[in-house]
Amino acid sequence: LETLFGEIVLMVDYAAPEDAEGFEGLKKTAEARLAQAGTRALGILSGVAPEYATCSRLLDKYGAAGALTAAMKARLDDLSGKLRQYREGLVAPMATSDRIEQLPRYLRAFACRIQAANDKPLRYEERRAQLHEYRSALCRARGAPDAALPENARRLDELEAMIEEYAIALFADGKVSLRFPVSEQRLQKCKDECLSEEGRFANRLYDHL
Repeated sequence: LETLFGEIVLMVDYAAPEDAEGFEGLKKTAEARLAQAGTRALGILSGVAPEYATCSRLLDKYGAAGALTAAMKARLDDLSGKLRQYREGLVAPMATSDRIEQLPRYLRAFACRIQAANDKPLRYEERRAQLHEYRSALCRARGAPDAALPENARRLDELEAMIEEYAIALFADGKVSLRFPVSEQRLQKCKDECLSEEGRFANRLYDHL
């Protein structure tokens, strides 16, 4: 209860009330904000559900397509794991509102990625390797001692958003629009900044990156 009440008060950014009228104002403001948040959440879930179902159907379809080679099974396991991460991202403690709002689009692009893994496995593996480098760097940076500092966390969220856009560019073949231009050069620059001394993410354990 204390946590919920604290979140409501912080959400409405309201000064501590001094009288009954002030408390009534806080109540009305909180009710309005909560209603808005609920409507927004329902809209996002309405977008996530069908895209998630499409991805699940594709994985089931390819998983049931006869005898699977070891490489095919590895791809399916990897894709299933990533889809689970998207699902869990709805309630992850570090999930930002911006990332949550993008989930329907990310899942729509992920369906294209599943299709690519089945139709053009060699090209898929090449592009997956490109993406893996940046995801690994993000995980390393998240583990740095000062990663939770506001400016560092903001920069890491930016890197994560860039990685998602890069994944869309690699696998969706123009079927899902990008939020902003992204290139390997820009992504590399952002990654280097997040892991450098200047970017305050240096961690000696990960210098072998």
